[in-house]
Amino acid sequence: ADYAFLRGTGSSGLMPQGILTCPAMISVTRAGGNAIAQADVAKMWRTLIPSAMPRAIWTITPTAIEQLTKITSYSPNQGNVSDGTAGTIYTRPLFITEKMPALGTIGDIMLFDPSMYVIGNRQEVLIDVSADVPGFFEKNQSVLRVWLRMAGLPQLSKKVRLADGSTEASAA
Repeated sequence: ADYAFLRGTGSSGLMPQGILTCPAMISVTRAGGNAIAQADVAKMWRTLIPSAMPRAIWTITPTAIEQLTKITSYSPNQGNVSDGTAGTIYTRPLFITEKMPALGTIGDIMLFDPSMYVIGNRQEVLIDVSADVPGFFEKNQSVLRVWLRMAGLPQLSKKVRLADGSTEASAA
């Protein structure tokens, strides 16, 4: 589910529309190649809707962990990792997840407001067990079927223009 909510294509009703593929997402031009620089995170922070700033989180791919030390606004956790974060950038929590694209590709680091993503849960997880497959009974095996009906969609379908009239912003 995490992968689908972050990177889902929204295609054919098989996968939710992810934050990374959302039409409202704003991609910033990097200061340099396959590196994440302070200028990059500053641009990302600038394009976030101001009302989303208190709830925003950062996600980063494990292949970009080395880049964190070059970001001056990054503050690593000082021994307390019970909340699952790897520190903060601009006071907002940072999560390292393997569900993000590799360093140097769009989405290797993201800033978004998770409260601006809607998750619809049609029903609880259904688990069916069948021991009717020939030969499985003798091997103490069963056939499992797990069924989950869930959807996800960013609340914003496009970028918004701030009241100053010249700035495009988004929550993703």
